[in-house]
Amino acid sequence: RSPVEHVRLCCLLTLLYLAETPQARRSIAQERGLMMLLTAAENETHIDLVTNSLKALIPFASSDDYRPELGLEGGMDTFASFLFSDQTALQQLGVFLLQNVLELNANRRIFLGLSDEKKCEEDYLEPLVKFL
Repeated sequence: RSPVEHVRLCCLLTLLYLAETPQARRSIAQERGLMMLLTAAENETHIDLVTNSLKALIPFASSDDYRPELGLEGGMDTFASFLFSDQTALQQLGVFLLQNVLELNANRRIFLGLSDEKKCEEDYLEPLVKFL
């Protein structure tokens, strides 16, 4: 897939989300859209793709319907990894997304290492505190 195709898919997923219909939500889940956006956000060679993917994830991270999936699909690792970015805009997007995903108690438990079901790849608490 080309980077342009990923950007188009990110835009399409955001438009589907904004439609706020049951059919749009099913389409996103059926196509594993959140996982695709998270994967695109981890693309280290195309900063525009990363930025667009993170921006496309904002409505999902802000939604009670999608926070659990983002927590279980590794979204917190993806978002927290931007704490280490040398680009301020990416740091801000990552922290904003992380803040929204952590609104859910189950995700806070995962982030703090208190969940038996899932763990973060690293302990991001100290870097987050230093950033804030």
